[in-house]
Amino acid sequence: MLSTALLWGLFAGFLFGTGDVLTRLGIRTASPYVAAVITSSVVCAAFAAALYLRGLGPEHSWTAALWFLLMGLCSTGPGRLLFYFSVRRIGVSRASVLVAFTPLFSILIAVAFLGERPSILLLVGTVLIVGGIMNVVMDRSRIRINLRTALLGLLPALVYSTSPVFMRLGLLAHADRILGNAVSALGALFFMFAMTPAIPRENRWNLDRRAFLTFLAAGIFYSTAFFAYFSAMGASSVSFTTPLIYTMALFSSLISRIFFQQLEQITWRLAISAVVVCIGIALISNSRGG
Repeated sequence: MLSTALLWGLFAGFLFGTGDVLTRLGIRTASPYVAAVITSSVVCAAFAAALYLRGLGPEHSWTAALWFLLMGLCSTGPGRLLFYFSVRRIGVSRASVLVAFTPLFSILIAVAFLGERPSILLLVGTVLIVGGIMNVVMDRSRIRINLRTALLGLLPALVYSTSPVFMRLGLLAHADRILGNAVSALGALFFMFAMTPAIPRENRWNLDRRAFLTFLAAGIFYSTAFFAYFSAMGASSVSFTTPLIYTMALFSSLISRIFFQQLEQITWRLAISAVVVCIGIALISNSRGG
């Protein structure tokens, strides 16, 4: 079961990282809000179609559906919106490395509410994660990150950290990955549209055709990533799975470095920081956390 969770988790990390890079490409000529709405709509449509073709089945749980809905409303929706604004401000690599703090928060929540008990490796992993993040904050390359920007970059991590807990509770009530993704994506969309009045007009619907196609592609990657995410979470604990998902920081940095050097300056210091963070979360994933 752990090997299954490992493969699904790393696959999800790669897909999320690729989707994040595509999103960064799109928001050069579009707003983060419209990016969040389009990518969330693609995920919702993909799993709604899968659910329609498959049907609800003879067994379904309203308790599970409620947990999945809360995941979208309270975590995926607000987390994605905050993350996209962070990506636009500081770049996908820095934003992804900062959001890699999510596993630490998720593990603490899992300990408090799910009774998971991580081992001493968690402490070592935590030190590496904090060290990697501090290295990003202190980086003085073309795109600087001051303390205020770093704190804003960590906000998505705080919000995202509840996502695996909601997901795990939903899967324990009813292990249906298609239903879980469809309902959570719908909850995320509800949140996006509810937030429309709070978004300044100039940051709402400005979009060109190229960005629209890029967001569609990102949404396809995210849809597959969420299926892999649910599969990994169904096979193991929050403590084991969440750090694997957030290897997205490493994947997004590498993809940006190799294919899109004109998109943003990716320094070797930043790349090393991403690797250090990923070593930390790998140690956490090997702790006996569930």
